[in-house]
Amino acid sequence: MNQVLQGELESIQAQTGLSVQITDDRGMVLASVGDERMNASTQVAIGPRSYRVLVSGDQTSAQLVARVVSGALYQRMPLQHILHALLASDNVPEASALLPAAFADGAPRRLILMRAIGQADMVISVWEQAFPPDEGEFTLALTADTAAILRREQDELSAQQAAELVVSSLVGEYLVQATCGISSPVTSPAKWYAAFSQAAQALAVAHGSQAPVTSYDGSRLALFIQQADDQACQAYFTGLGRGMLCTLSEELLQTARIFLRCGLSLADTARALIVHRNTLVYRLDKIRQETGLDLRSFDDAAALEIWFMVRERLERAGMLDKPKGVI
Repeated sequence: MNQVLQGELESIQAQTGLSVQITDDRGMVLASVGDERMNASTQVAIGPRSYRVLVSGDQTSAQLVARVVSGALYQRMPLQHILHALLASDNVPEASALLPAAFADGAPRRLILMRAIGQADMVISVWEQAFPPDEGEFTLALTADTAAILRREQDELSAQQAAELVVSSLVGEYLVQATCGISSPVTSPAKWYAAFSQAAQALAVAHGSQAPVTSYDGSRLALFIQQADDQACQAYFTGLGRGMLCTLSEELLQTARIFLRCGLSLADTARALIVHRNTLVYRLDKIRQETGLDLRSFDDAAALEIWFMVRERLERAGMLDKPKGVI
């Protein structure tokens, strides 16, 4: 690698007369030409690594030199490093140009991030056994904990269903706990960076919820709440239901949560709680009397669903103690 860098710098100096130096992220000099004082610098990411380019000219010169150096290096990079670069930045045209043609067919794809502590390689192994990647798809270990998977949209099995199968297999066969975030579909490598951001946001929601596989498309409300201001969340949490929700018994809170999960169906909720329908109606009336919220009303039910999501967000942030026994 250093010989490649040195050759590029010598070519740049012959054409521009600039003195140039390249260091790694620890400050170690990897290649250098000329002995003039370095006046400007810029940083460039090549795959999973970053470099600093220093030049004797101005900042514009540093940026131009960095682009020439990165373009030359990308041509020598393995595919995995190119994929890393495209997930880490939306401004690496050199990397996009070097992808195999199969990635540029315009087909919709989703980026899947799956996290299992210390088990990214295991995640990839299980995924590839279940769904061997075709041309234009990839699996990639980003860290020891996190794997990235690019998958074409398929009518017969959605990305959500595929991810749920793999997470279930990891838990059932290997006792490995995993969470997963899935992006919206994208149609070009230029959108992979945005897809990575979406999948990362969905993964954060999955990590703090009871749904180990979360899609960005299906979690907009949870994402909104996750990004909301702490003070606004606290105000909503303490203010809804005349401020009495926090004082409801665990039994009533559990009843409300199950009622929401069952789509406001009295029959389904009674079966889930293993109680008589009249008992359920009594509990819902009790909630209405204490908080003013009639959960058989869509608006009040939606408000309470948001309250539960806000509570989970505050608990994850360490701003609340989770009530014992409440799900």
